[in-house]
Amino acid sequence: MRPGYPTNHAPELSPGGVPGAYAACLLSLVMGAMIAACDVPDADSSTAREAVPAPHPGDPYLRGDAETSSLNSLAAGYLAEERFADADFERGELLSYACIVCHTLGPGEGHLIGPNLSGIFGRSAASAPDFPYSEALREAGIVWTPAELDTWLARPEDFVPGNLMVFAGIYSVSDRTDLLAYLLRETGAGEFTTAQ
Repeated sequence: MRPGYPTNHAPELSPGGVPGAYAACLLSLVMGAMIAACDVPDADSSTAREAVPAPHPGDPYLRGDAETSSLNSLAAGYLAEERFADADFERGELLSYACIVCHTLGPGEGHLIGPNLSGIFGRSAASAPDFPYSEALREAGIVWTPAELDTWLARPEDFVPGNLMVFAGIYSVSDRTDLLAYLLRETGAGEFTTAQ
């Protein structure tokens, strides 16, 4: 025991209720698994930005009634794009384990180390209520589309220097496509708000 270190010291908890040291260790394990699972970097690492598409009718992968939910319609519209035609949702779900270490995906779920991602597509960056975003992300002026999130996931630190997300990135374009397709399906039916 170090001199002066209180014997009844309890570890400081992260916003998700996990001791900070354990959360960092778990994140390191997941990152190692992600890196091992990733393919060799693809040649196409386009960073072009895209406009938010007009809402489209429902998609069988989405939950709920797409006709009555602009979020469902927006996600369905993105999923109808050619780039997602061959997306592997099972691979996307596997890749999402790197996300759910720090983020929740469902509507009304609270924040963890990172903000809840429900309803992320079509909303402005740093807009989830009650989450302490970095100044860099608050000032970035980004609206999350699949193209924006694809660029972010490739190298978050390069896309928005000074952001607080500790994530090296996913170098494979096909892995990012699979992950984005899965996230569109899982978060598209959500809302922008989280439980208080």
